[in-house]
Amino acid sequence: MAVETAQPSSSLDTYLHLRSRARQALNITDESISIKTDKADVPKRIRIAQYSHVYGADPLWNDDSGAWESCGQPCEAIGGYGDASSAAAADVVVLDIQTFRSVPWARPAKQIWVGTYFESPDHYPNRKNPQIMSQFNVTMGFRPDDDLPVFNMVYDTMKGFAGIANLTLPTWEAKQARPELMSVWISNCNTDRTHRKDILKQLASSKISYASYGRCWNTHSSKQGVTALTDADWRRYGSQNLGAELVAVATQYLFFFAAENSDYPYYITEKVFHGLAAGSVPVYVGDAENLKKIAPPHSIIYANDFESVGALASHLHAVAQNPELYEQYLKWRQDSDALNKLEAMMALPAWASTHGREYACALCEYMHAIGS
Repeated sequence: MAVETAQPSSSLDTYLHLRSRARQALNITDESISIKTDKADVPKRIRIAQYSHVYGADPLWNDDSGAWESCGQPCEAIGGYGDASSAAAADVVVLDIQTFRSVPWARPAKQIWVGTYFESPDHYPNRKNPQIMSQFNVTMGFRPDDDLPVFNMVYDTMKGFAGIANLTLPTWEAKQARPELMSVWISNCNTDRTHRKDILKQLASSKISYASYGRCWNTHSSKQGVTALTDADWRRYGSQNLGAELVAVATQYLFFFAAENSDYPYYITEKVFHGLAAGSVPVYVGDAENLKKIAPPHSIIYANDFESVGALASHLHAVAQNPELYEQYLKWRQDSDALNKLEAMMALPAWASTHGREYACALCEYMHAIGS
């Protein structure tokens, strides 16, 4: 089943087109772009410097000039990561919001600061600090109402849903034969604002068995016929091969425990999309309100829809024992409209070490768009 996505008419329209599409999908009013600097201040060839990033000296783009030239608008990266002298001379400086305190240069009056963040404000308290946020002209993060939304955690490991309808899934009988009903993939053991560990314990006490393959609460056994992921695997979690490996394991289970570490508006990470891709019905804990706006109808079991974990467990048992009821959660995979909507989300600009060009060009074209 082919999945088609509309394309902008010119490179200058690329970012505005994608931004508008994301907001429409989430029913967010798309207002005109504004920025706290004079439009005439944006030069024809924009010089961009990356000064800080939450993950350390990990470049967000390829410094190769050819990659920047292919963006369709004139931009260039100047200096290396953390180079204060280059940042002082740049037209645009990219800064990590959470680690931001001050900079060792006098900020030129016309310099644009882009504040980036990729995690929940539970990890980024500066994101909630008006005094700090007032320093940035542009925000780049996971919220679709940011100036430049980047859905990196989804795109990094999924790449797209275009071929999902052609995937052959294990039968209900094969999944039923496994000793566990659900797979669990959790790598952040320290942040648990959604109480997902407690939810897992309560589900287990209600005989919802699970196999955990993450660093946290690992319960896997080699006898189960699948290989658990090591710490080294998790450190390269964003790689395409690992995403495929994870989905290949998860597809063997009836359910996929997709629990965020924070319940914050629009903080929807790759977990639930892994479950959808794997044909393993996601059991979601997190921002259900906004996920329901973009996820295929009747494709996910939302924990918040139940008055208690016990009620959720009863529903999971009922679905697990009834193949017709279970298949209802997979019907969306043959729905071209649902697939098109997911593929549109995948087309949004994204950061990843192997996809730096998309990130760089989105930033470049956005700067030209607001200055045109």
